[in-house]
Amino acid sequence: MELSFWAAFQGYELAPKRVYADDAFVGILPMLVYKRWYESQYISGIRGYGGILDAQGVALHQRERINEAISNTLKTFYLLDNPFALFNESIGVIPSIRARSIVNIQYLDLRNGFDVQFKKWSKGHRSAAKKGIRDGVIVKRAKTLEEWHQYYDVYLDSLRRWGDTASSRYPWELFNSIFELHDDGIVLWIAIFGEDVVAGSLCFYGLRHIAYWHGASMESHFDIKAPHVLQYRIAENAADNHIYWYDMLSSGNHAGVEKFKKGFAAETLSVAQIDVRPIIFSSLSKMKARLMKLHWQTKPKSV
Repeated sequence: MELSFWAAFQGYELAPKRVYADDAFVGILPMLVYKRWYESQYISGIRGYGGILDAQGVALHQRERINEAISNTLKTFYLLDNPFALFNESIGVIPSIRARSIVNIQYLDLRNGFDVQFKKWSKGHRSAAKKGIRDGVIVKRAKTLEEWHQYYDVYLDSLRRWGDTASSRYPWELFNSIFELHDDGIVLWIAIFGEDVVAGSLCFYGLRHIAYWHGASMESHFDIKAPHVLQYRIAENAADNHIYWYDMLSSGNHAGVEKFKKGFAAETLSVAQIDVRPIIFSSLSKMKARLMKLHWQTKPKSV
């Protein structure tokens, strides 16, 4: 689902690989390939986790061996390891000599239920969530295209507020493509005050893992604490549906965002980026990313 969407949007093609270790079949590795004049670049996902698909799960002590098998299958590839890949009570990072860098993510541990996790929130965050609920902030799943449009207007307001500090700028076409998937594993949660959408969070769901990928809030309604109510309802719903990990992903080196997540008692986990590509290819990819960012910064902000 997610791989297909990203592949279509950014020009990658699906290229799943069968991985073997010591002549034994290990599993399927979902990959994307982008063929360029200087290389065929394989990546496990665009700005997302990747790894072997294995219904039984892979023991933590086996995962380095799996990485070696992947590197033998693909000589040139990029992988951001998924620390939540084990559907049991263990999380962790694959130790790897191939890891070129580390990405810090933040997550909520919901294994003991929402009430236990909520008590760990900072006093300010608990008070803000309760205030927003008292004031009438309602959280629901966006069902219609109009509601997605309203959320995008909130996002445009956030982009205006963030200015040049915004680390990315996504066009309406991206959100429209996500909406048209009509996938139950994708939920746009919106906070409504009166008749207005004032905040939202776009989340992707797995079996025991939910990822908070995108969020925005309307500056004119900061006083009603809609983002706090959103996180309250999302975490509560996840725990009620037996989801262990609420992954808030990386904060992109934005200190304010990281501090906001910490107020929810978010724990920090370091994730390995395994980048097995010649330096020149990595440099060209980074240059392309910078050019794409510049393009969206200068693109008219309208729908």
